[in-house]
Parts: sequence; C-alpha cells; structure tokens
Amino acid sequence: MAKYLTIEWDQDEVRFLAAQVQRGRIRILAAEAIPLEHTAGETESSEEDVVLALQSALAERKLGRLPAIFVVPRRDVELLDLNLPPAEDTELPALVENLAANESPALREGAAMDFAVHDDDPQQPRRVTAAILTRPHRQRIDRIAEQLKLTPRRIVLRPYASASLFLRDHPARRTRCLLVNVIGEEADLVIVDGGLVKTTRTVRLPSVRTEASAVDQLVEEIRRTVLVAPMEDSEEPGVEAVYVLGGADEHAELATRVESELGLSAEHYDVFANVKDAEAVLQQDGSSFVPLLGAVAAEAAKTSPIVDFLNPKKPPKPPNRKLIAAVVAALVVTAIGGGVHYVQSQLAEVDEQNEQLVQRVNQLTQTLKKAQRKRALYLAVAAWRRSGVNWLDELRDLAMRLPPQREVVFRAITITPGRGRAAVVTLQGVARDQAAVTRMEQALRDRFHQVRTPKLEERVQGKTSMWQFESTVYVVRREKTQYRGLPAQSQPAAKGVAQSRATQPNRNAATKPSRSASGRYNQARRSGFAERPD
Repeated sequence: MAKYLTIEWDQDEVRFLAAQVQRGRIRILAAEAIPLEHTAGETESSEEDVVLALQSALAERKLGRLPAIFVVPRRDVELLDLNLPPAEDTELPALVENLAANESPALREGAAMDFAVHDDDPQQPRRVTAAILTRPHRQRIDRIAEQLKLTPRRIVLRPYASASLFLRDHPARRTRCLLVNVIGEEADLVIVDGGLVKTTRTVRLPSVRTEASAVDQLVEEIRRTVLVAPMEDSEEPGVEAVYVLGGADEHAELATRVESELGLSAEHYDVFANVKDAEAVLQQDGSSFVPLLGAVAAEAAKTSPIVDFLNPKKPPKPPNRKLIAAVVAALVVTAIGGGVHYVQSQLAEVDEQNEQLVQRVNQLTQTLKKAQRKRALYLAVAAWRRSGVNWLDELRDLAMRLPPQREVVFRAITITPGRGRAAVVTLQGVARDQAAVTRMEQALRDRFHQVRTPKLEERVQGKTSMWQFESTVYVVRREKTQYRGLPAQSQPAAKGVAQSRATQPNRNAATKPSRSASGRYNQARRSGFAERPD
C-alpha cells in the first residue's frame, strides 16, 4: 500500500490531491483547490503564495511526508516535434538528445528534457515530441518542495498525465480519439490512438466569460483540432470520437454541441467512476483534478509516465567491460591452470590500455560535438545573413497582407534561404474555402513577392469542410526605405495606372484588353508570376 501527493498550480489557485494505491485501485484521501492571494501589482503566483497556501492545508491533513508528484502546465514547457530515422526504442534517447541540443538553446543552460513517442514501429521513421523544462522552472519547483519539506518523486507534463487515465482503461483501442480536459482558464486537447498519444494542444479560455461563451470557444477549438490533426500524420485516419474528461455531470452541454455541430461521436468520460472516496473531488471542479489523478494512475499501474522530467528516458548502460574481462580470465584460468599469472598480467595491461583509449575517445567525442554545434550555427547564421532581407519589416509587411483568422488558419510558417533569390517563405494551414486561398495569393503578390500554391486539397470532417493548402512565397531583397509608406505592392500599381492614363487619351475607347494580351495574362497568372493588366 503506497500513498502519493500530487500538486499543480496556476495564477489563480493551487490544487493538491492525496491518494492511496493498493492492488491497482486508487482511493482519494484528500483533495482541495486553494485560491491564491496575489501581492499588490502581481498577476502571476509567486513561490511565497504557493507555499503559504499549501503549508496549512498539508499540515492539517498530515500529508507532509508523502512522496510528491508535481504536474507542470504546457505554458512552462518548450515542445519540439522531431522526425527521426527508423530506430529501436533503446536508440531514441541518444538521437533525441543530439537533435534537440541543436534545436533548443535551453538544453545548454541546464534544462531538463524528456520525450513522448508517437509510434511504435522501429522499422519506420519515428516521430517524437521532446519536452524541455527550463532551468528556472525546475529550480522553482525544487525551492517550493524544499520549503514544504517534500521529496519530489516525479515532475510530469499535464496533458500527458490527463491522457494516462484514458489510456489505462483503453490500452489497445484502435479508434483515433480526441480527449478534452478543462482546467480553470485552459483546456488540454489530446489525440490518442492505439495506446499512444499522437499530438497535444493547450488553448487559453477568456478569463471573463459565461458558460455559453466558453462552450462556443471550445467547440470552435475542437473543430480546428479535428481539421488540423490529419495534417500531422497524413497516412492516419481523422478523429472519430471525442471524450470530455471530468466528473459524471460535468460539461454535458459541450459533448452535445460537439456531436450535433461536428457530426462526431461525443460523450462524457467519468474518470472518477472507479475511484474510491471521490466525493471530495466531485464537490469541486472535478475536471481540474484529472491531471493529478492521472499522475497517481501511472503509479497504480506501475508504469512510467509518458513524460517525466525528473526521471527522463536514457540510453541503456554500456556493457561492463571489466566484468567481461573477469569472466574471460576465469575461463582461461580454469582451462590452462598454469598460466594464471601471465594471463592476469596481460589482461591488466589490456584493461589499462582500454581505459586510456576510452578516455581519449570520450575527449575527442566531446570536442567533435562542440565543433559540430558551432559549425552548424555558423552555417545557419551565414546563410541567413546572405539573404539580405530585413525580416522585422518583411514579417510586418506579410502580416498586414494576410487574411483574417476567420478565413485562414496557419499551422506553420517556415523561412529558408533561397537559391537565386533572397529567401523562400512556406505557408501551411487550412482555409474556409478555395476563394480564401486565392484572396491570400492576390494580397501577397507584388514585385517583391511571387506566390505559388502547389498543394491545395479539400478535407471533409463530419459536417465541416475546409481546404488544406501549402503556399510558397519567393521574397526578393529590397532596401529598408522601400518598406515605408504604403504597402510595397501599391507603388508599382499606382505608377502603372499613371502611365496607362498618360498613353490613353480616351479611356472609354478601350473597354477590355485585346485577346492576345488577355491570353498572355491568363498564362502568366497560372504560372504564379503575373500582374493584372489595366
């Protein structure tokens, strides 16, 4: 019989749950959400606020000696989506560590990292998400634990802790499901399939809201997640069912709205149904305690959390060369007998040489890693500077041209140095209809930007239809002064109109372009490099 204490906090309250685990069953000993009183002028919870709120509550219930599991929200963590070559699970820690070190400077500053694996076939390319807990956040947890005289057992990531409850009850379910968990002013959206977490999202809800407005926003965020999910893994099916996590009577309206508006199977999932003495949680906001219960569920199942910053996944230990040498020596002694002293002396010399060589190899490996990181950084900075583009002004220019969010939602914007051009900007996202993509192209295209959309396809999910697109914008270098005043595309257009009026004394005499001019324009427009004739 083991007992655990799980803790989480945000800017408004600190939540804790104490539970007892016996033969895989969970019994809740205590649970409470304590409001935080901020110091004047502060909007975020401080260490002192959290410690003061927990000290009296834990002392009153005599919970100060339990092993503590800390749950951290998405906003305190940096996530990196990594695509790796085919590899065994034992090879993934080293691959993730090397690749993440080049992607995130936080790892060089002492941050903690663990990762979640999204597939289980070692013969196929592996997709993982590396989660990085920065050093200041880790030190803050350590200081709070020290002041409360708690011993941290694990530090887990909230969306994955919530999903572990569902995965424990459905370990091999092959239906792609979307789990929705509302925690205060945030909601975690997690897609699971076949016992694995495929992707996660955390959305922020307005602080001042009615229940109806919160449901409206959640339905819209679920719609976006369902539409974007196939883009993460185009070979997998879309979301087929939605589960709202919480107590038995929580968020019933949300499940009904999702089923009627999105055409998906939606139902409530009572995570406390098989938990003893859950009344202390159900009397409060039960859905806010789902991640805390999920952290305990992993301990009850005797499995490691999906993401644990305190006990991250590590490569297997190398074989013990000294033990191997000792076994070989014993066999030689048994077989030869008379050559014991000679064999032992030879093995000792070999061991010493091996140790020296291993130390030398380790030194050279560290030197090589440092040189590779510096070289990669130098090449990236050099390529970036060769583009000659003023990216602050360029991104502002692009942002002013892009359509509103109700028409187009961007999933990714990638900037790379171009060949023969200054740079290439790749836009990936979903649009409300095909016309929205055309309007976006027309808004972006001018003498400094040429636009192509090689990938455009319609996706239908239930009653909703959206267009998935991938557009490429070729950016031509220009001077900083050319960003000032009107948007750049209006200047050549205005100049062209002035010249046209100067060469046409009677404008009513030409009502449309000639057939040859129209044909050339249509041909150029199809190629993506055209300016409309007057």
